[in-house]
Amino acid sequence: MENINIVPKKILCIEDDEMIRTHLVSGLQDRGYTTLQAENGEVGYKMALTEHPDLIVLDELMPIMNGLECLRKIREDETWGRNAHVVFFTNNDDIDGVSEALALNVTKYIIKSTRSFSDIITDIHNEITTPSVV
Repeated sequence: MENINIVPKKILCIEDDEMIRTHLVSGLQDRGYTTLQAENGEVGYKMALTEHPDLIVLDELMPIMNGLECLRKIREDETWGRNAHVVFFTNNDDIDGVSEALALNVTKYIIKSTRSFSDIITDIHNEITTPSVV
């Protein structure tokens, strides 16, 4: 019998609210994912470029560097960031914010207040297990 090593997919959670970030990370780890955490866009941006996660869960409203600015900077990286898979995770349902995130090719846009944590974890799991997310 072959010994097959399956490497868990790596997800970077960029969220300034520690409680939300902890719940996200815990739920994703329970599903078998390797997780990384960043408390703001600046830390998350640097981590994304060094770690190249399979998926980024990115909050929009954060101190130091907000999610849209972080996403713009990630997309500027031509070797990896341009095609990085990003789930935008926010309470902002403002049409301009949604439009800008979609123009920057987010994989999914989740409004926190409309979903339970269980549903959010399932949404993220579904995004990372689709064939387009390598």
